[in-house]
Amino acid sequence: MPTTNMRAVACGPAYSFPSSHATNHMALAVLLVLALRNQLRRARWWLIPWAVSIGYAQVYVGVHFPLDILGGFVLGAATGAAGFRIYSHSLREEQVQSGE
Repeated sequence: MPTTNMRAVACGPAYSFPSSHATNHMALAVLLVLALRNQLRRARWWLIPWAVSIGYAQVYVGVHFPLDILGGFVLGAATGAAGFRIYSHSLREEQVQSGE
């Protein structure tokens, strides 16, 4: 009987480190957690587990190794934090220019 290698989702031919799904979702989650820190004090914390669940799903269906996901999380968290710094800096510049 021949053996087959079945996956839930077909993998592409490109390299998988870091996972772009994990990077993008963690960047969005970190950016929103930081940006909404004064508006939604408790409700914003569901964003990080949401991003982690996306990474878990990528490992579960067999399209990434755990290290791909961890690398994506680190890169995404750094990107989200940098995006927030740029956003808050431009917001401060805008307030200075408008005289607030």
